[in-house]
Parts: sequence; structure tokens; C-alpha cells
Amino acid sequence: MLRTAAHRRQDQAGSKLVEFSFVFILFVFICYALAAFGMALSMKHTLTQASAEGARAAIPAYQACRRDPNPDQCVRDAVVSRVRQVLTDAQGANRASVATVTPVLATCQSSTARCMTVTVDYPYGTNPIVPSAPGLGVVMPDRMRSVSVVQVTNG
Repeated sequence: MLRTAAHRRQDQAGSKLVEFSFVFILFVFICYALAAFGMALSMKHTLTQASAEGARAAIPAYQACRRDPNPDQCVRDAVVSRVRQVLTDAQGANRASVATVTPVLATCQSSTARCMTVTVDYPYGTNPIVPSAPGLGVVMPDRMRSVSVVQVTNG
């Protein structure tokens, strides 16, 4: 049986819709993956900025806390406060409260000076900014960390 050209075009009309749906789904998934990865990079940048700001806050706090009964704890409290403020301003109070801030005031390596080391950890696997699409969990981190060090005394 011979088919006419019009009849063949009618048979292929449904295949265009199926092809479009496959391409559209793939396109949407790639766009979502780009947005999710961009938000993760934004969070990593925020953690880096917060740890650096916290470390820098230790310098004036070290001078201001000299007369405090527990000067090291006073400096650590000032650092944690500054880190939380930066995280809250950039990512909101909910995400800032989940982050773990660890300030350590100790003697610098190969020196007699004192250094402040600020570590900020964020459990990204349990608190993602956007929900992960199937398959994205392979490339997204479970946890993010940023460490900054600043010298607060000359020795």
C-alpha cells in the first residue's frame, strides 16, 4: 500500500512532540542544576567572607578586651558575633544559626606572636539553599568550610 505525502507528515507529527518533551526536560534540569550550583558557590563565598571578617574583627577586639577578666574569651565572643552578623546579613538568620563558628586564639606558627584562627563550617548536605534535584547530590558538597588566620599581636 502506498502512502501519500500528507499521510506520512501526519504520522510524524506526534514524534515532534515527544522529541520536544525530552529536550525540554533536559533543558529545565540543566538550568536548575546551574542555579543550584550557583547558590552553593554563593554560600561558599559567604562563608569565606564571614571567616575573614571574623578574623579581622579580632584585631580591635584584642585591644579592647585587655582589661576584661577573661580577655581571650572576650575576643572569641567578638569574633563569633561578627561572623554571625556577616552570615545573617548575606544568607539570613536561619542559615547563620546552623553554621558552626570556631575561633582559636593561640601562638602563631614559627613566631611568638598571637594569631586568631576562625573556622566556619556549614552542613550543606542537611541544609541546602535549594533542594537538590535527583543526581545533583553527587556533585554538591555535604559540608562547606572556610578558615581564616590573622596575627593580632607583634610578639
